[in-house]
Amino acid sequence: MKIFEVLDLSYEGLEKVREFYKNNNIELAKKELKKYFINRNSVKGFIDNEKELVSYAKKNLDLALKKTIDIADEVTRKEFRFTLPWEMERCSDTVKFEDEIDWGLNPYNDNEWTFMLSRHRFFTCLTEAYLFTGDKKYLSTVEYLLKDWIENNRDIEKLKNTTWRTIESGIRIKNWVKSLEVMFSNREIDEDLLSEVLVSISEHLDYLHENNKYERILSNWVILEQQGAFIAEVFFPELKVSQLYKEETIKTLEDAIGLQVIEDGLHWEQSFQYHNEMLKCFLEFITLAEKNNITVSDFIKNKVKDMLYATLYTMKPNHCQSNYGDSDEEDLRDLMNFGAIIFKDGILKNYGNESIDLNTLLTYGYKGIEVFESLVKEELSEVSKAFEDTGLYFMRTGFNESSSYSMFKCGFLGSGHGHSDTLHLEVTCMGEDILVDSGRFSYSPSKPERIELKRPKSHNTNIINDEDFTVCTSSWSNSSVASPIKGLYKFKEGSDFVEGGHLGYINSDKPTVVNRKVVFIKPNIWVVSDEFFTNEENKYSQFYNFNNSQLQQLSNNILKYSGDKINFFVNTLNVDGGFSLEDTIVSKDYNQKYKSTRAVFSVNSKGNTFINTVMYGKTLEANKEATIKYIDVYDWQGKKMDSDIVEAISIEINNDKYTVLLVHREDPKGRKLYIVNGHRVYGRVAVIKENDNKYSVEVLAY
Repeated sequence: MKIFEVLDLSYEGLEKVREFYKNNNIELAKKELKKYFINRNSVKGFIDNEKELVSYAKKNLDLALKKTIDIADEVTRKEFRFTLPWEMERCSDTVKFEDEIDWGLNPYNDNEWTFMLSRHRFFTCLTEAYLFTGDKKYLSTVEYLLKDWIENNRDIEKLKNTTWRTIESGIRIKNWVKSLEVMFSNREIDEDLLSEVLVSISEHLDYLHENNKYERILSNWVILEQQGAFIAEVFFPELKVSQLYKEETIKTLEDAIGLQVIEDGLHWEQSFQYHNEMLKCFLEFITLAEKNNITVSDFIKNKVKDMLYATLYTMKPNHCQSNYGDSDEEDLRDLMNFGAIIFKDGILKNYGNESIDLNTLLTYGYKGIEVFESLVKEELSEVSKAFEDTGLYFMRTGFNESSSYSMFKCGFLGSGHGHSDTLHLEVTCMGEDILVDSGRFSYSPSKPERIELKRPKSHNTNIINDEDFTVCTSSWSNSSVASPIKGLYKFKEGSDFVEGGHLGYINSDKPTVVNRKVVFIKPNIWVVSDEFFTNEENKYSQFYNFNNSQLQQLSNNILKYSGDKINFFVNTLNVDGGFSLEDTIVSKDYNQKYKSTRAVFSVNSKGNTFINTVMYGKTLEANKEATIKYIDVYDWQGKKMDSDIVEAISIEINNDKYTVLLVHREDPKGRKLYIVNGHRVYGRVAVIKENDNKYSVEVLAY
């Protein structure tokens, strides 16, 4: 029988199995094999102190338990939907199988549904539901599903593009291991099914090893595949293939994290969803390795810690990642919890949940509670952060739910998960999302939203002559990509600054260089200067994608967005152009979208053109009108400067008065001292704050 071909029968503890097999007592050998696994204590899984863990979860995590049990109940009825945290491609619509399960079903003309079905994450919901209720119907369902999947998916070559894609294979065996761990600890598994599952896992490991190609190392699939392989190889060292492949698997994972995670700690694909999926893989990898006394290199640990801190800096005031690139708006606090426990890090704990979450508890085990509760919270010393390699810049006042936050993008495209979003700016003002990424919605090439949401107009950036600077041609490809030009940045106490440009139009019929300056005056003012350097006449369009449709156009160049607690205004000082409003969509979860409004500011202009915009938030009670206007800039000799070289904007909001100096290009005579509103300034970008006959100057760029 094949089970005894894939097992290393010389493995310590399998002596009776070997003896029965040699004597051709196959049924007794299988029974002895089951007995071995349910009594085995030489290998550690994810869960420890099961009784105490269950008691803690019932007492402290009732909402998460309910969601898990609800999903498990649905699966027992052959009803499937994918709504768990960190489901890579969610679908909230339920598909019910009346008879046999069709594992290759594609009910919505989106292959991702088929792929999600064969990742088997719902297996873990079933075994967890059994843990928390003791109801054996959940284990019976797991056994049925395991047997049914194996019987109906034997032809790997035929199914390699559906149920046997390599990425699903890696994720699937991880979820099988997590489920089998619970079944073993509760002495609940049929010996015949156990034999079939072990043979299938061995086949999975062979398949993943065969497809572990040198040239695939940059793909996130490799990490998802090999992490699953590692978990199976560690949990089932009795399999011959585990002994053959484990060291190579570890080496592949080390190579992959070294190449995929760049020096600033972010994943190269320019999608927070996949950055954090890879992070989750390595947190589980470290957990299982350390529980089984497998050495994890300092290189991997340092990379994982860099990833954790990168994730922390991407966190919005609502504790979530942005739906930037191909991402959903996922809560990041569970990752902070998990990272805090693994690295015993009080800073990470400070930005996680107040207590350990269910997923971390079930992955690290009961001991994680003691570690988590022993940590003393610490705060970051700096809240704004530049990821220079990736070209992502985060400007903020803090991490609480009433903080202000911005993200600016001036980096490489990334993989097919990257969008045409160079110079994209997100804005959250005093805790309310204002300007947002439009998200991804779907990967299906049959859905027009896929390409629409990747285009520049679905991001808060600009284009020239109605032509995209990066042209998306399909779900995963582009015909041209704008080269980014990273500029200066500086983060100071009162204000933050970043700038960047690109060469997306340098080879067009009307060559133009694009640059964007962003000044964030904390906590509620943003000044954006879009600079276009050319000798040609062009049409310029700026896009503002708002979080919802509560938008009014107050005049040709002024918008008002009505939030729950604040009003937010967009005032463009270029009077030659004007705003138009159009319907659009925002997607913060895969397969989910809602209606919103996009504002487009358009202007035709010849030669160098500068579009300066002041955006600001005010509480609902603040009724005083803001005053925003240009003021003259003089050189050190008192000569008025040309606005083609330098401009200054006066901003009065409530009782605060600021002047922002913006140098667009160098003075042909040489840049010297500027006199702005009577104040002497040397620099390219500066903020002057004036209150009660006192003033301060923050120079943000020289």
